[in-house]
Parts: sequence; structure tokens; C-alpha cells
Amino acid sequence: MRPKTLCSFAEKLTLPEIVGRLWNPCTTRASVAPSVEPCAFSTAAAMPSITDAPVMNPPVTNYWYVTYASVFGDDPSAPVKALIARMKALGPKFSPATGGFLTGASAIDGIVAAIKRAGGSTNGATLAAKMQGFHNLPTISGLVSFSPKLHSVFGRTYRVVEVQDNNPKYVGKIKASSPASLG
Repeated sequence: MRPKTLCSFAEKLTLPEIVGRLWNPCTTRASVAPSVEPCAFSTAAAMPSITDAPVMNPPVTNYWYVTYASVFGDDPSAPVKALIARMKALGPKFSPATGGFLTGASAIDGIVAAIKRAGGSTNGATLAAKMQGFHNLPTISGLVSFSPKLHSVFGRTYRVVEVQDNNPKYVGKIKASSPASLG
């Protein structure tokens, strides 16, 4: 069978590498909150279909994507490369397959900074108030900001990965010049 590409309006790309279904209320509420992350309201899904054409396996080429980190040994950040090496040393099931792993580590950096700024308090409301004041906070994923208006990290620099003949490689960085105006 050969894959047939279909468009599904029941899926929404909420962040790089994260797909949520619209009928999942928790994911949907989080996904439609004001955000400066890239979004799309439909994605392609492959479904098997019978055709008279032979099954092909062409290489992926001329494909670019943005991600939090390059997991192919060429990320420009030494701390990111060191974290990837530590994870790989734990075994294959701990080796990151995408750059999405970095958001957890940077969230911990943010929580640690908030606790320090709160004088050691772990009270949720106190920490939230401290986080809303983050502006260019250094994390393992780079400088990030947070605001009471957006309730989402913004200002992060993303890695651009290019794929040629099934070979991914880091080719540069990209950062939004400012948060999107949501009206």
C-alpha cells in the first residue's frame, strides 16, 4: 500500500513537535491561549490506500524545520550538547529524538530562578508572580521572557535544521523580533 496524504481539521499544531486533538479540552485550552509560538490549524496525516503505483521510499530532501535544539551532534550550544551526551550515556531509550526535550530542562531553570527571586518560597502564587517578571532569563534553551499578558514563553531563539537526502543538520538560528499582535 502507498500512503495517501489527507488534511485533518481535527488536529492543531500547538508548538514545534507537539500535536493536540481539538476534542481534548485540556490540550485545546492550552493551545488556544494567547501564544507567540507557531501554529497551524490543520496537519497532513498519512493513511494507507491501495494504488497501482509501486511503494516508494524517496529520501527526504529540501526540508527545513525549527526546533528547540539540534539532537544531531551539531547544536551550537555547549551546555545543550553536554546534556544530550549525558542523556545518551543513560542508554538508547533516554537519547532525545527531537529538540523538544530541552523545554523541560529550561522550565526547571525558570522554576529555580523564580524560587531564588522569591527568597526560597515555593508558594505557587508567589512563583507565578516572579515568573511574570522574567525578561531575557538565561536558561539552557537560551534567553526567554514571560509576561502576565501572554502566559507563554517568548523571545526564545530556535534552531533551524535542514534535511537533505535524509541527513539533518543544524544550519542557523531564528528568533521572532517581537511577540505577535493578537488583536
